[in-house]
Amino acid sequence: MNRYFLISVSMFFLCILGSCTKKQENIVLELSGYNGHSRIDINHHSLFIPTATKDEDFNNKIIEVNLDNKTETVFYESKAPYLAINDLMVNDHYMTWVESEISGLMARVILLDRETNETKILYEAEPDDLELVAPFLKDNIVAWIQRDHDNDDARVVIYDIDKDNYETIGKVYEHSFYNNWVYIDGDSIYWSDIINDENYFVSYNMKTGETQSYQSKQGTPGYIEVGGDYYYALEFRDHRDWTTNQLTFTNVKNDEHIVISDTWISEFRSFGEDVFYIDSEHENIFKYNIHSKEQIKIETALSQVDAITASSDKQYLIIGYADSENRKIHLEIIRIQ
Repeated sequence: MNRYFLISVSMFFLCILGSCTKKQENIVLELSGYNGHSRIDINHHSLFIPTATKDEDFNNKIIEVNLDNKTETVFYESKAPYLAINDLMVNDHYMTWVESEISGLMARVILLDRETNETKILYEAEPDDLELVAPFLKDNIVAWIQRDHDNDDARVVIYDIDKDNYETIGKVYEHSFYNNWVYIDGDSIYWSDIINDENYFVSYNMKTGETQSYQSKQGTPGYIEVGGDYYYALEFRDHRDWTTNQLTFTNVKNDEHIVISDTWISEFRSFGEDVFYIDSEHENIFKYNIHSKEQIKIETALSQVDAITASSDKQYLIIGYADSENRKIHLEIIRIQ
């Protein structure tokens, strides 16, 4: 795969903390010449951004930003009709993402070997099927939820990169936008579902092959994130209405349940006992600690926040927004660990 440098792109790179302590250093980036972005990831000293360049209105490129020497390169460019790249995840050896038509049709899961730069298509939706698919990459495992083309059922599939092996590990009884996301923590894969009109968190242990379910305390859980016994989710009073969500925490070991947000939120990311989230106005970021029950507002150099992302290694929180009118992406990278 060829890489080439973008021309006439400006960027500034600075530490916004006066002390620049080892505990936390924030990096502020202004990237010019781009139009929008989807999920961003960071690996060591490289930032990977699915975005559009020039006058394009679709994220058909993955840009790599070297945080040491401030250079930007086009790492990958999809070809028509696959002009939208989403759900990017990166680790030391592999990258995964979804690329599709701008409409979302013809979605396919892509795996890239970072040593050879070779790509492989892991899954392709039916051409006329608007399928929600979002791969999760952890070590040598890729997991996602896909629709069975024969009977329209949804199932959880894992792909073992080392063994070149696919395995169906579970069925999703009610599949929609709120639960098209799986999460991997340790040896287990997690998702959420509605089973016999009851709301559940579901887990599958890849070592034992055991499936477990845990009934949610409040509503229909979606977009779950897990760390050990800690479950974070947006629980919906009505999963067909985004504005009915509340950010919740559940400790499945001691049955503790906390409603973190009184009103609906835009997005969240969890880091162990801390969870960060954007309010519904896209103006403020808050951090909530489940032990102290303390909530604090995170100060940011950005004038607004449209999205937050946790790096795949859980070392960084990436916040940002896109200024489409001026073709700029504004980002702030906060070191958590």
